[in-house]
Amino acid sequence: MSQEKGEFYSGSCACGACSIQIPKSAHIIMQAYCHCHSCRQFTQAPIHAVINVPTETIKVAKGQDNLASYAVVSTTRFFCKTCHSAVYHTVEEYPIAGTYPSLLKDFPFKPQAHVCYEETVLRVKDGLP
Repeated sequence: MSQEKGEFYSGSCACGACSIQIPKSAHIIMQAYCHCHSCRQFTQAPIHAVINVPTETIKVAKGQDNLASYAVVSTTRFFCKTCHSAVYHTVEEYPIAGTYPSLLKDFPFKPQAHVCYEETVLRVKDGLP
């Protein structure tokens, strides 16, 4: 990519071995809190923040060979082989990828909704759909 470093949201796993970039100009499909069982297992949290972007906009900037993955139903989850931090995921039936706003430095997370709320184990009353 020909964009300058400041034109990306960048983030890395906990140990820094893997990093990703998303252009600041990328279309953000959705910003939400996910409650699904699969995400709860992957993140080890009852709820997590997620942003979805077109798959081709997430670029592995460092550590491609240090990423491991596994598939659950139609989602492929990528994580660092060294520290096991979640890095991003892709969804087979849609051209979208998801990552975690807490991973991206200075990302202005503004959640729009709760997704998979029917699977929740933690009720949230924040006024979001």
